[in-house]
Amino acid sequence: MIRSFIIGSLAIVLTSIAPAQAQTIDEPAYNLTPRNLINLGRQGKFKAQGVPSHARFISAIRSGKVDAQILVSSAITNNRLPQSAISDRDYLNAVNDHLKSGGCSIN
Repeated sequence: MIRSFIIGSLAIVLTSIAPAQAQTIDEPAYNLTPRNLINLGRQGKFKAQGVPSHARFISAIRSGKVDAQILVSSAITNNRLPQSAISDRDYLNAVNDHLKSGGCSIN
């Protein structure tokens, strides 16, 4: 009887924890992925913030004039990312990593 109670209680606890973990793992932090952010920059969506487009965008990335911080700030100004994104180290690192790895035809 005690064994049934313990197994039943454990099953209830595990089923209540699992859905909460699944939601946090599957939900993206922002609606704008690092790849999409870079694409928007390259397409000229952040020209008003001084981010060049197309070939000049690629050159600015290579020379260090445009980086993750600038792209995220530009996206915040354009209401494409929340203000909290500028201090989100994981998001900034993901954008920088994507830029460094040649994401979106940067290299």
